[in-house]
Amino acid sequence: MSNKMTTILCSGVALGVYIPAMLLNHTLRKEKVLTDVVVLENLIMKEKKDKINDNKKAFHNSFAVALKGQKMARDIRPSLDEDIVQSLFEQWEREKRKDFIIFSGFWLPIIEDYLHKTGYTDSCIDLCHMDADYSASWKNYKNICSKYNNIWLFSWEEKCVHCEIAITDKVPVPYEQRHNCFVIHGGGWGMGTYQSKIPQLEKEKIPLDIVIYDMCEAENKKEQNRYFMVSPDWSPWMKNDAGEHEFPYFGQVLETGEATYNNREAYHELFDIIRYDKAIISKPGGATLLDSLASATPIIMLDSFGAYEHKNMLLWEHMGFGIRYEEWERSNFSMDMLEGLHDNLMGIRGSLLDYGRAYATKNRNENG
Repeated sequence: MSNKMTTILCSGVALGVYIPAMLLNHTLRKEKVLTDVVVLENLIMKEKKDKINDNKKAFHNSFAVALKGQKMARDIRPSLDEDIVQSLFEQWEREKRKDFIIFSGFWLPIIEDYLHKTGYTDSCIDLCHMDADYSASWKNYKNICSKYNNIWLFSWEEKCVHCEIAITDKVPVPYEQRHNCFVIHGGGWGMGTYQSKIPQLEKEKIPLDIVIYDMCEAENKKEQNRYFMVSPDWSPWMKNDAGEHEFPYFGQVLETGEATYNNREAYHELFDIIRYDKAIISKPGGATLLDSLASATPIIMLDSFGAYEHKNMLLWEHMGFGIRYEEWERSNFSMDMLEGLHDNLMGIRGSLLDYGRAYATKNRNENG
């Protein structure tokens, strides 16, 4: 293992960048790359950090509020605790850290400040975009983005999937062996229009694996459905006893209204539900695209969270990997249509660059 550290910079506000960052971290460590994950929210002043959960609840309760909040994305530096930032910079400089993989554009002005402070001109910085176009955290920093190595997993402009972040080495479950069930969720914050679709799907007697945001959403449970949730005691900016960030604690809500939460070291627990189900019903977030690719599970796409997720939707339609909910509804909820999308996803397997392994190979070559 090289003693050169790669620092992975992500955000815990959106699990759609946190989970891919954690997946990449696991791959790199398996490939003997020394890594450290830093979550942006741990640099924020306490009083502002404490308000994040209030925002999450507001965004969950109203998709319109969430969309409005997205449009207000701005430079995060006024919210940072300068003492924490300076302490972090001093640690990085002591350890001569020059290799960074960045998952959130909000880190860009911070990393620019660090490079200015140190005078490093030989840094190696990858910007890992989780969407098919510039998302809210990146769009204000396009001029800075152009200075670094942009990794586009998905590109609407080029109408293609360039590479993937590995989730597991397990092969996709054959479609005919899958449960007659559908995962439905609203991403890490439980956002979007997914809740409004549940009554219709229940009326059609379509069994659902519902990822709820709050325990009250599991009241009046339907017998054909299962209910899951992330532990309310888990937070992406908390570390475990070993001082490491980890995947969400996740569990099934039982008839008693209780849940036992577990996590694993290698990947997120929800993925094992996804790989055995027929489709994901969700807004088309970048991490959901990753889940779809890795499990060959099509996405039945709900309303997008902003313009960049709309590009994700257009790309998945173009590639034949997903379908809009309204189109699936017009097909009378056709299973044959979904199996065709699964076959398309199977067809791309083996042709995509594994970003984590490619990075590790490059790292080894540069270090002899």
